[in-house]
Amino acid sequence: FYECSNLTDVTLPEGLLRIEDNAFDSCSALPGLEIPNGVTRIGVWAFWNCSSLLSITIPASVTAIGGQTFLECTALTDICVDPGNGNFASRDGVLFDKEVKGLRCYPAGKPDTTYTIPEGVTWIADNAFSYCRFLTHVVFPETVGSLGNTVFQNATALKEVTLPSHMSSIYPSAFEGCIALENIKIPEGIKVVNNFLFRDCTSLKTVTIPSSVTSIVDNEVFTNCSSLISIDVHPDNSVYCFLTSPKRS
Repeated sequence: FYECSNLTDVTLPEGLLRIEDNAFDSCSALPGLEIPNGVTRIGVWAFWNCSSLLSITIPASVTAIGGQTFLECTALTDICVDPGNGNFASRDGVLFDKEVKGLRCYPAGKPDTTYTIPEGVTWIADNAFSYCRFLTHVVFPETVGSLGNTVFQNATALKEVTLPSHMSSIYPSAFEGCIALENIKIPEGIKVVNNFLFRDCTSLKTVTIPSSVTSIVDNEVFTNCSSLISIDVHPDNSVYCFLTSPKRS
């Protein structure tokens, strides 16, 4: 059903075992569908750009969900997981692994402006908050050790994130396209400021770099940060003593 942009209703048969990669990719008029119990796998990009999809229920039988499954589902407000599922769980419409150690997907159309990640979560999946339209502030527990690739990419309302003080890794493009983000403090423990990390963050004014950072990758970390006026480096940093921010007209 790839790019069946006029598809508004589909009934999946009992006995179906898998929803394969890109199965409903860009079915932009599809408001929802029922996944029958018995499906074990939902493929990569299975519902990518289903921009009218409002909610979805993951049945107990599902054991695998591919990456970017719900990417650019900008109307999605709720992901519900059957309590009998042994691999995944949902909390307030947000998709986690069963033990609630990994946050897999925050629905991009969820109307809340503030979200506090539950205590005990240790990792955030790639694209977990991508394209979120309403979130302005996200609070992390100290247990989170890493952020996945493009985790907040194009989360256009995001103004502030409170990151754990001892986070060890932030992967490329984590904040790319966060056009409302104004200030950020990179946590102690981060050693590498990765590719495209703040590209197109057009409201970003200040960035604080801790003493732990030993490498700032050259690939467009601050490209199109047109409001950037200050990059503050911790005085104990042994590699960087200062950086010159882009000149503003």
